[in-house]
Amino acid sequence: MQNEQGEETTIFNFGARMTIKMRYKTNRRIENPNFGVGINRLDEVLCCAFTLIDDQLDIPSIDGEGKVELTTPPIKVIANVYTAMVYIREHRYGDISDAQIGATFHVQHPVFASYPAYGAFHEGGRWTHASMAEKAGPIVVGQSA
Repeated sequence: MQNEQGEETTIFNFGARMTIKMRYKTNRRIENPNFGVGINRLDEVLCCAFTLIDDQLDIPSIDGEGKVELTTPPIKVIANVYTAMVYIREHRYGDISDAQIGATFHVQHPVFASYPAYGAFHEGGRWTHASMAEKAGPIVVGQSA
């Protein structure tokens, strides 16, 4: 995980963007993969989620090695400790091919107060994808940075 300055960190300010970089290596072809990132509170409540399909990036297939990078919109969750979970679904919303619980991180609010605000939301993220076999540059779809 990186902050807006490109530094690896586990502490983010309320309203800051975060970049999550994922590398993958498949042992078979995966059709219509849907990479996803869920942000969960420590009590495992899903607070927000980002997926390639929901953000309108369609990758026909992956096979071998590659990387996926997500830059989120400003994260506006309450001050708390969170965990990122990353996963790949086959055929858009099909079976989960692989999943991993990622880093634990903290969101700090400028007022340092806990707000009685809960729930989930979705704002489109900015995704990029590059297959290690591709010669062309990465595909970028989503909101402008």
